[in-house]
Amino acid sequence: MIAIKARYLKHGEPIGKDYVFACNFIPKLGDVVKAGKAKAVVTEVDTSDGAVYKYDGNLRVAEEMEE
Repeated sequence: MIAIKARYLKHGEPIGKDYVFACNFIPKLGDVVKAGKAKAVVTEVDTSDGAVYKYDGNLRVAEEMEE
C-alpha cells in the first residue's frame, strides 16, 4: 500500500486542498480515484512518510475508478 495526495473534485474541477489517501494500486498524476462517495484527482504519488504519520492509522482509502 502506498500513500498519495489527491484533491476532491466538484463538477469535474479540483477544489480545496490536497488530502492524503492510502492506495492499493499505483496511480499516475492526474488520475481520478474514488475517495469514499466522492471523486478526487491525484496530485502526488508516493508521498513522504511524514505526511502519513500525522493521520495515526486513520488514513482514508482511495480506490481505482471503474471504466
